[in-house]
Amino acid sequence: MASTSFTNSALKDRALTDRSLSGTAYAKSRGMFTSRSSLVATATAWAATLGRRLTYLMVGFPLSLAAFIVMMVGLPTGLGTLITFIGFPILLLTLSAARGFATVERTMLVSLVDMEPIPEPVPADDASAGLVERVKGLLTDRQSWLNVAHGVVGFPVSVFTWAVAVAWCVAAVAGPSAPIWLLLTSDGPDGIGPLDLLGAGAGYLAQSVTYVVIGLLALVTLPVGVFGAAWLRATVARSFLIDPVVERAKVSSLTEGRDAARSAEAGTFRRLERDIHDGPQQRLVRLSMDLGRAEMKASGSDPELKEALADAKRQTTDALEELRALSRGIAPPVLVDRGLLAALEELVQRSPVPTTAEIDLTQDRFESHVESAVYFFVSEALTNVAKHALASHASVKVLEEDGHVWITITDDGAGGAEFTDGHGLSGLRQRLRSVDGHMELNSPLGGPTVLVAEVPCA
Repeated sequence: MASTSFTNSALKDRALTDRSLSGTAYAKSRGMFTSRSSLVATATAWAATLGRRLTYLMVGFPLSLAAFIVMMVGLPTGLGTLITFIGFPILLLTLSAARGFATVERTMLVSLVDMEPIPEPVPADDASAGLVERVKGLLTDRQSWLNVAHGVVGFPVSVFTWAVAVAWCVAAVAGPSAPIWLLLTSDGPDGIGPLDLLGAGAGYLAQSVTYVVIGLLALVTLPVGVFGAAWLRATVARSFLIDPVVERAKVSSLTEGRDAARSAEAGTFRRLERDIHDGPQQRLVRLSMDLGRAEMKASGSDPELKEALADAKRQTTDALEELRALSRGIAPPVLVDRGLLAALEELVQRSPVPTTAEIDLTQDRFESHVESAVYFFVSEALTNVAKHALASHASVKVLEEDGHVWITITDDGAGGAEFTDGHGLSGLRQRLRSVDGHMELNSPLGGPTVLVAEVPCA
């Protein structure tokens, strides 16, 4: 019984050992299969990428050749006959063709070189405009000339990269098969091969070994050659066709964001001014009127009560004036309702220092941020004149010219004004910078002081 029990236990242990060994072998085989599958997937991905890069180089050569011919024929012809009506359509077709070639190149860069999708450049010409306007739009668009430049500069680069890729591929294919084609092209092992024609004097075996070695090296380094050639061609194309477009899109996005922020800020200020006018300001007016009636009713009462009511009415009136001044500082009603010209005329009339004005504006209304910048610049400059300049006279000149508003404010005060951090003139300069404007100051000791500011209308 003991022997039988021992035998059964040994059989069980052996079975467990065999099962464990078989499980280990299965795990190892599965791991090897997974590793082999991963290697196959990696090799397949590399081969696909190599194929795309090679396609990019092969297709790019005839595309660059066509673009080069069109640019070198159409551009001189169009520019040379631009003084006649024939030159306009030729130039339009040439620049439009350059745009088409550039679009195809960008598509190839995304699909074959795996570049990230880029925004399509916004055409500078309007399809609904006339021929002259369209040509003018294309001529003034920087990207149009970059497209033409790529058509000219990209051709020799494409020729070089195409030749490199073709030579590398031919060497990778012809080298390992040299023993076969040497027999076919040199009339047997004792015939004359390419190295014999070059004076090397090598035999069939030496030539075969040489070409096989060269071919194997070319085959191993084929990805390096193809990827390098594709990188060179793509880098040239990117510098002409992608980087400027991306930069322009970023600038456009930032400009749109800035314009949206300006519009939102102007709307917020206007709502705040309206809320102040319709809310606290009206309540203070009502309170002042109630205090006035209470003062009249208390005329025969306690003198102290009458004096307290009169004092409360004065404080209410002062608070109302301060609130109105605050409202004008946020969004002046006259600027919102009647425009910049009327608002500037009101500023000149309200100036504590006698001021003359010369205002020449060709537009009735401007963008809200332009109107606010000009208005507050004149307002704060006249305030500084009244507080610090010790002037007896000031002049304001506002002129619109070449898409800019030029402001000149002069006073006959003591002079010596300068930009100091945290003071009024520095604040004026910062306000102008927020709208892409600038300011110049000329204030010698003894005066006069001249402030000149420029605000873009766009």
